[in-house]
Amino acid sequence: AREANVMQTGLMGQDRFEHGKAALVVLEDPSRRSELKVLPRPKIEDINDLLGEDNGGGPISSMTGWSFDKSCFSRFARDTPQLYNLCFDVDWGFSRLPAQAPDAQTQAALREALRESFPMILAGYHHFFFKHYTFSRNHAGLNLIPYSELLVTYGGGLDVQVLFGGGGKSAANTRKPVERPAARKPTKIGRAGTAATRVSPAPPSPSPIPARPATSALVSAETPMHSPAVPVTPPVTPPTTPPLAPSAPAAPSTPAPKAAPSPPPKPSSAVTVEQGEVLYTPTFHLSDSDTFFVASAVYEKGKGKRKELAAMPERGLARFQFLEALVRVARSRFMDQGNCQDIGSATKRLLAMMQIGKDWLEIRRSVQRLLFTEECDRIYREYTRQLSAVYMVYRTLHSYPGRSGWGITFGGWSELMRDIGAAEVGISAASAAAAFALGKEVRSDEYSSARHMELSWYEFLVCLGAAVRLKAGFIEELFTDALTDFFGDRLCKAQGVIRQKKSEREPSQYDLLLDLASRIFADADDDHSGHLNMREWRRAFGKPHVQQELRKLGIYSDDFVALFYQFDVDNSGEIALQELCQGLVNMRATMQGAERAMAYFRKVFAEVDSEGSGWVDLAKLGRSFKSEEVSQRLAALGLRPGEAESVLEELARNGSGNISVTSDQLINAFVDTRQRAVWESQGIKFIQSIFADGDFDNSGMLDRAQVQAWFCNDRVVQKLQVFHMPVPDWLGIFDALDLDEDKRVLWKQLEQGVIEFWKQGGGQRDGNCEDRDDTTTPQP
Repeated sequence: AREANVMQTGLMGQDRFEHGKAALVVLEDPSRRSELKVLPRPKIEDINDLLGEDNGGGPISSMTGWSFDKSCFSRFARDTPQLYNLCFDVDWGFSRLPAQAPDAQTQAALREALRESFPMILAGYHHFFFKHYTFSRNHAGLNLIPYSELLVTYGGGLDVQVLFGGGGKSAANTRKPVERPAARKPTKIGRAGTAATRVSPAPPSPSPIPARPATSALVSAETPMHSPAVPVTPPVTPPTTPPLAPSAPAAPSTPAPKAAPSPPPKPSSAVTVEQGEVLYTPTFHLSDSDTFFVASAVYEKGKGKRKELAAMPERGLARFQFLEALVRVARSRFMDQGNCQDIGSATKRLLAMMQIGKDWLEIRRSVQRLLFTEECDRIYREYTRQLSAVYMVYRTLHSYPGRSGWGITFGGWSELMRDIGAAEVGISAASAAAAFALGKEVRSDEYSSARHMELSWYEFLVCLGAAVRLKAGFIEELFTDALTDFFGDRLCKAQGVIRQKKSEREPSQYDLLLDLASRIFADADDDHSGHLNMREWRRAFGKPHVQQELRKLGIYSDDFVALFYQFDVDNSGEIALQELCQGLVNMRATMQGAERAMAYFRKVFAEVDSEGSGWVDLAKLGRSFKSEEVSQRLAALGLRPGEAESVLEELARNGSGNISVTSDQLINAFVDTRQRAVWESQGIKFIQSIFADGDFDNSGMLDRAQVQAWFCNDRVVQKLQVFHMPVPDWLGIFDALDLDEDKRVLWKQLEQGVIEFWKQGGGQRDGNCEDRDDTTTPQP
C-alpha cells in the first residue's frame, strides 16, 4: 500500500504514566508479549479496489473509522444552506420587507440579495449582540449602541475608536461625541417604488471624514475588524489607505444616466463597488442610520402571530428587524442619492461593500472544522465526567423565568468563564462572549421562546472549543494541544468552584436529582458515545442501589423499559443526558404532593395484609378503598374522584389474571395513573388550542372539513405522541357526535369524545385520516 495509518502503540499511555495520570498496562507474561500485534488500517479505496464488482452492497464508505454521527457532537445542528434558508424564510415572512419593493421582480431581487448574504449577516448580528449584552431576564435584541458600532465597523467613514472606544464597559453604555457635518433637516424616506425627497445637504464639515481602512481578517475578539470590501463585478483591488488616514471629502456622486423607460425596469444583478467606498459620507450621517433603527424597531403583534412572536425583544432589534434596518440604510445611501435604480441593487451594493459578518462567519466555520474531528472527540470523551458536572451546575444559574435547568444562559456562561479563570489563559471577557455566539446553533425559533439564549449540552461543548479558538496567541496547528491544556488546567479549577458553590447552599431535591442523573449517565455510558442505548439503560437502572436512590428522591417505577421510551422524546432509540434530566424532573414534578398519598396507600396495604406476607388479594384491597373512611382520607390527600378506582383498574390490567399484588405494584400503579392524568390534561389543552385556531368565526363549533383540515395532520400526531396519548380517529368521533346531523360539533362535545376514546384505550392512528362516507368507528 502506498499509504497507511501508522500507529505507535502505548505512546499516549506512556506519556500519561510519566505525568502520573494513569498506570501503564503491559502484558505481564514475557513469552506472550509478541502476541500483541497492531496492524495499520487499510485504506477504504484499496478495499473497494480489491472487492471490485463482487461488492454487491456498493462501495464501502466507512469501516470502523470515525464519523461525526458517532461522535459526542452528533446532535449538534451543523450549519447547512438548508438551515440558513429556513431561517431567512422565517425572517422574511415576519418582516415588512416585501412592502419595500414596488413589484414582484424587484421584490425577488431584494430577497435574493439578502438571502445570498444572510449567513454573514447572521454571524455579524449575533457577535455584536453578545459583545454588548449584559444578562437580563427579559428578551433582548440588538440595541442602538451595538447596532451603530456594527454599521461603523463594517461600513467605514467614521472612527470606531473615537465613537465607541475599545469596546469596553463604557462603550457598551455610552457613545462618544464625534464631529459631524452642519445640522440639516432630517431625511424624508419615501414609500417603496416612489422617489424619496431629500433636502439639499449643508456644505461638508471642515473636519474630514476618515476613509474606510483596509483591514485584514479578524484575529482576536478584542479588535473586531472586517475583511476588505469584496466587489461583485468588476473585481477591484482593496484600498491601501492606512487605517484612519484622513482623506478629502468625497465628491458628490453623479447619478448614472437612466435607461430608456421600460416599465418596470429590470433590477440589475451586477453591482459595482467603488474603490474606497464607505457608508458614512457628508450626505449620509450616523443620525440617519439611528433613525432607521427606531423605524425598524416598531412592530405590532398581530392576533395570529402572538405565539410565534412570544419572545420578541422588549428592547432592540430582532433578527428580521435588523434586516429591515439594513434595507432602509441601503435605500437612503444608494437609491435616494441616485446611485442605484431599485432597492434590490441598492441592498446588494450595500452588502457587497460592507461584507457584514464575513470575518465572524469564517471563524465560525473554522471552529467547526477544527473541532469536529476524531482527535477532538477523544479529548472530549476523556473529560466527559468533569464536563457534565460543570454543565449540570451552571445550567441552574441565572435562568430565565420558568426555565431553570433548561440550559446554560449567557449569565451562567459568563460566570463559568470567570470562575475557571479563563482570562488567565488568554480568553478575555470579549472572547468568551464571542465564543457563546459562535457555539450556538442557528435556530429559526428565535422569536417564540428563550431557547436560542440557552446552551444545550452539545452547544456547550462547541462553545468550549470556540473559546479555545479565540484565546490570545492561537495557532491552528496546535488546536488539540490547546484544547487538552485548557481542559486539564481549567476543569480542575472548576471542580473546586463547583464544590464551593454546592457548599454555599443546602442542595435541594432538584439539585440532588440532577446530580444523580449525571452520575447514572456517566456510569452507564460505557462506550462514551454521549447517549444511552437500551442495553446501557437497562444495565444502569437495573441496579438495586440506583432504584433505591431514585425512590428516595420521589421517583417510583419498576418498568424502566417503558421509562426509556417515555424519556426518548425524539424517538431516536437513544437517551441523551438532557433527555434523562428533563424526564426525571418531569416525573418528580408529577409526584410532588403525592408522597403523603403513597404513604397512606402503604398503610392501607399493611392493614389489609394482616399476615405480613407482602401480598394481598386485589378484590379485598378494592373493598378497603371503597370504605367511607379511606375514601374521605384519600380525598383530603388530594386524590381526584375516581382516581383510586383507576389505580385498581390499572392493577387489574397489568395483572394478567393474577389476583394478588404487592405494595410496590400498588405504588407503581398510582404513579402511572397520576402521570397518565397529567398527559391527558396536556393533550386536552393542546387539542383545545387547535380547535380555537380553526374556529375563525368564534362560533365555538367546527364543521367536518375544518376538523379534517386542523386535526388530521402530522403536527397533531407528533404532539400527542410526546404526551404518550393515542391519536383519535377524528372523523369517526365527529360522525359519532353529530347526532343532529347539522355537520358541526361543539368543543365540549369533541372534548368529551376524545376523553372517552382515551379511556377505552383507542388504538394509534397515523393522523392522516381521509374523508369517507361510511364510518365503522364505535360510539365513543
